[in-house]
Amino acid sequence: MGYVVTDRTPIRTGWRNYKTNPFAAAQMSGLGRLGDVTSATIDPSTEMPGTGMTVAELLAQGFSAADIDTLLSTEVPGTGQSIGALLDLGYSPSDIDTMLQTAATPAPAATAPASTAGVPDGAILTYQGTWTAGGALSTSPQQIVSKVAAALVNDGVQVRSQNLSVGAGTAFLGGQFSVTLQVQVATGLGGFASLNDVISVIAHEVYVVTGQMPSSGTIPVAQMPSGAIGPTGQPASTTTAATTWSTWLQNNFTTVAILVVAVTVVPSLIDSFGGKRRR
Repeated sequence: MGYVVTDRTPIRTGWRNYKTNPFAAAQMSGLGRLGDVTSATIDPSTEMPGTGMTVAELLAQGFSAADIDTLLSTEVPGTGQSIGALLDLGYSPSDIDTMLQTAATPAPAATAPASTAGVPDGAILTYQGTWTAGGALSTSPQQIVSKVAAALVNDGVQVRSQNLSVGAGTAFLGGQFSVTLQVQVATGLGGFASLNDVISVIAHEVYVVTGQMPSSGTIPVAQMPSGAIGPTGQPASTTTAATTWSTWLQNNFTTVAILVVAVTVVPSLIDSFGGKRRR
């Protein structure tokens, strides 16, 4: 007797997590292509497996709906299903991330060059980092990013778009903030030897502007000149920028001390040497 209602679960006689099911690959591959989730049907707030960013964030970084569809159509090794099909089956983005990370062979369509394979001119990279700003008495986070972007042009890295996540009070108090840059490689000499070389170039320019190296830097997503787009294998940044009063005081003790002296001691010295005003 056939099924009256379509059953979209991998195991009709009882659910078992793919991590503990030795027949998961065979059972899922036998399902064939299901109604894959596409850029037109996916919730923009859904995290795109392998990128560390939501669909809305990827679109904001300049990726097109076609790019999103390419990512969703990427086959997850060992399952016989695409990322979109697995999402449609009910697997969470974190489940699919685990599948991608533990797969013996990465999916060719979604794999950007390894860090040792080279990053050619024309490649578009998504950089995520955590930088440090000095506060109101120093350069603002936006000014830091603008100066770094201008300097990177001479290094063969063009910033196409930027997004800052600045913790409450960081603009005034100083402290760490998160940066996402979409950059394009344009050295004129063929590109860079690795993704880590690009990260090092960005870190150097951040140090020149701020006097401090980035706390973190990674390139989780890349698009090659051929149009292939996907995760690089590097982790997505999970650092949340935030500055507390105690952290700010520790980082700016000297500045605070100078301000206290200026407010309390200088007026007394003026009175001592200049005398009190006559009424």
